[in-house]
Amino acid sequence: MILLEKFLFQSYNTSTKHLAIYRIIYCVFIIVFTGLPSFNWLSNYFNYFFSPPKLSIANLFDSFPNQSFFTFLSVINIISFFFIFWGIWTKYSSIIFTCTYILGSNFVFSFGKIDHGILLYITPLFLGLAGWGRYYSFDNWRRKTTHSEEDTASTDRKTFIISVLALMIGFSFFTAGIVKAYGGWWKWNVEAVRFHLYDHYYSWERVKYLANFFIKIDNHLFWKLLDYLTLSFEIGFLLSVVHRNIFKYFLSAAVIFHCFVLLMFNITFAANLIVYLLFIDWEKFRYPSFINKPNQSTNYKIKIIAFLISLSLLFCWIYKALNVHDTSDYPSIIGITMNLLSKPDISTILIFLLSIPTLAFILFIQWKMDIKTTQ
Repeated sequence: MILLEKFLFQSYNTSTKHLAIYRIIYCVFIIVFTGLPSFNWLSNYFNYFFSPPKLSIANLFDSFPNQSFFTFLSVINIISFFFIFWGIWTKYSSIIFTCTYILGSNFVFSFGKIDHGILLYITPLFLGLAGWGRYYSFDNWRRKTTHSEEDTASTDRKTFIISVLALMIGFSFFTAGIVKAYGGWWKWNVEAVRFHLYDHYYSWERVKYLANFFIKIDNHLFWKLLDYLTLSFEIGFLLSVVHRNIFKYFLSAAVIFHCFVLLMFNITFAANLIVYLLFIDWEKFRYPSFINKPNQSTNYKIKIIAFLISLSLLFCWIYKALNVHDTSDYPSIIGITMNLLSKPDISTILIFLLSIPTLAFILFIQWKMDIKTTQ
């Protein structure tokens, strides 16, 4: 047990300051690229379609609640998100943000379709408990001015919480792989990836990026190789959780995997990319001078600008929550800009373009630093 604890849990140790930096990056990513989901398009007008899964909070209800309930849920979700960004009652804001998303998404899934973006929204629950609001937050300023006691997680509890999040990521891939194996992906005469490509291409008209290129490939060995690689990767993901270094390489492979899914099936991976970022070696990066050696004047200006921009977006999203009831999300800054310019939203394309060089940079730095430490 002691060996397992040393090998598994301690390898996921991340300093509280790095968790705080990650909190800022996480929130900026949502603000700039993805936006937040909206639930206020739901109402009891859709009761005819109400068919929640058996293992669902929505199954406790006989029908959809009225629209006021979902508007209230959306507003609370939005406010709790910005409280996370600003670091106001961060632990409780993180819990509320995740819980409101889970409750709202349970009703969204009551139509029978389930998406896979939950990792993005359950991450605050774990990291809120791990203490990602300790630094760069109003909570920290309040503790300094009032000299109150710190409410931070111990190192053991913090590393345990992060390792459980890693376990959930590994388990989500593992279950996806097991379902594929049970569905016959391992059979030599089955071309499962090719079947799904045809389904997305012709049924859902997902024909962008490299879909046209892959649809023309008629080589059984190529398609079976993709089937077996997918099975091995997804099922093996759970085993990689035993140590952070192994897990990181599987996460790197996951970024490449998601890029291929985007290019082939036109399914975005944005929700997962920012979650994977948590597990890089934060100690091996050099941070801007305003983080390592903060200049009071520069720091103050950055905080004011970030606060004003995020406050403007908060008002924009709450306005939409209260007045617009036919939208499934609250747009990111890029989405709003593209809408004002009457251009298509390019968030997904930008994420894809940024993911490859970022992945290569992280792996290169990791390799170089590992070589140096062994010499």
